[in-house]
Amino acid sequence: MKRYLVKLLAFLAIQAVIAAVLWREIPAESDHYLATLADKHQALLHQPGPRLLILGGSSTAFGISSPEFKQRLPLTPINMGMHAAAGLEFMLRHAECHVKPGDVVLLCPEFQLLVDSRMNPTPEIAQEMLREWPTAADYLPSETLALCVSNEVPPTWKEYCDRAAIQDLQQRLRLGRSGLIKKYAPSWALRFRYLRSGFNEFGDMVGHYDREPRPFHIPPPSMVNAGCVRAVAARINRFAETCQGKHAQVYFAYAPLLKGTQANADQLHHVLFEELRIPILHHPAECEFTAEKFFDSTLHMAKEGAQERSRFLADRLEKQLRLAQETGGSQIRR
Repeated sequence: MKRYLVKLLAFLAIQAVIAAVLWREIPAESDHYLATLADKHQALLHQPGPRLLILGGSSTAFGISSPEFKQRLPLTPINMGMHAAAGLEFMLRHAECHVKPGDVVLLCPEFQLLVDSRMNPTPEIAQEMLREWPTAADYLPSETLALCVSNEVPPTWKEYCDRAAIQDLQQRLRLGRSGLIKKYAPSWALRFRYLRSGFNEFGDMVGHYDREPRPFHIPPPSMVNAGCVRAVAARINRFAETCQGKHAQVYFAYAPLLKGTQANADQLHHVLFEELRIPILHHPAECEFTAEKFFDSTLHMAKEGAQERSRFLADRLEKQLRLAQETGGSQIRR
């Protein structure tokens, strides 16, 4: 009997390993935050125009309420905001490949993307993007992809059994429990998580709208290196030229600021005002908000803050578009 049980357990263990391997080959639809890149890409490909493409990092994902734009402008909003660590180069490459005649692009990069000359994501972030959306390889710089390949080490069987197989199982269980979690999950499991399912049909992050704001760290003001800002501005100008060559307009707006935390905003604005060849919709101080308008960081806005900021930007953009129309399509920079 004992020998029989040992053989049975060995047989079941082998079957479990085979099942794990086969299950791993059947991809589940990921609910990872970065997996929504696929959804935003599909909107970029198929959403009929004229469109309003809103580019930026997580301050755009959390800080834009697209219905406010749709209500005021004859444009279909597509919020492309995702993660500042993806790098400004990736954001611009992705958009400029798919911009269409009649589109309007609103570029809203975070402060750190403007004052830091590192335009590309780290290999770790790039690898995570590629795992969740392999098509990202088409828009990542070749030097970043080369680093990803050199850093990519296939997991050993032990690593797979210890870690990856469990992660796969957790992912599939999470995707299948959406109807039960609110009823049975403990309070810690109901805390806000950054997930693909938190985005609405426009690409806005709205999953936190029914959650209480969380305490957050206030980072020190970003230091402004004029040389770095000029290099970033030059890349934005090249992006704008590409878009204008496709009969699309490009405008610039600042990311939201926690009131009183960005002492170097005037310096940054001065450099950009001199360097950018596209209209700047506002001074950074015009998009400052008090702490209760933010959710869990100085980049992520709560619902009321996102709506207030979006109304402000939509009004400014509407005025600029009207001026451009009155001048026969020419953008008024100042």
